[in-house]
Amino acid sequence: MDIEDVTAGHIHYGVKGENGPVIVTLFKYETPMNEVSEKWYNYI
Repeated sequence: MDIEDVTAGHIHYGVKGENGPVIVTLFKYETPMNEVSEKWYNYI
């Protein structure tokens, strides 16, 4: 994956075309990370 400077991963709940509020936080980092485990993508 080419993801850099990740600070959080979460799932939003909203109507089509809108983000809506965050309902589940998968992870949150204090400092940006460049390597995030691909295991999270198996649950999405």
